Amino acid sequence: MKRAIFTLVLTALAFPAYSADFSLEKVKAGDITVQAADVPVPAQCKADPQPPQDLVYKFQQVYNQLSAIRSGLTWVRSDLNRLETRAHQMIQ
Repeated sequence: MKRAIFTLVLTALAFPAYSADFSLEKVKAGDITVQAADVPVPAQCKADPQPPQDLVYKFQQVYNQLSAIRSGLTWVRSDLNRLETRAHQMIQ
């Protein structure tokens, strides 16, 4: 379906261009007018100042605490899995 529509559009555009004796050689650069608009130049981006060192330290502390919690949860999950396995073995 897409191919048929593409062929129809191409044919519709090709016949008028061919019948009007169209050629790129007849088009001159002077025939095309381009008007330049005034484009505002954006201000230069200022470099971000370095964050205070105490703020970096606080974020590092929070990161370390979250890592410790994640590690602790991994141990708890492992212990629970081991206890569940042992309980299933005891039931059988």
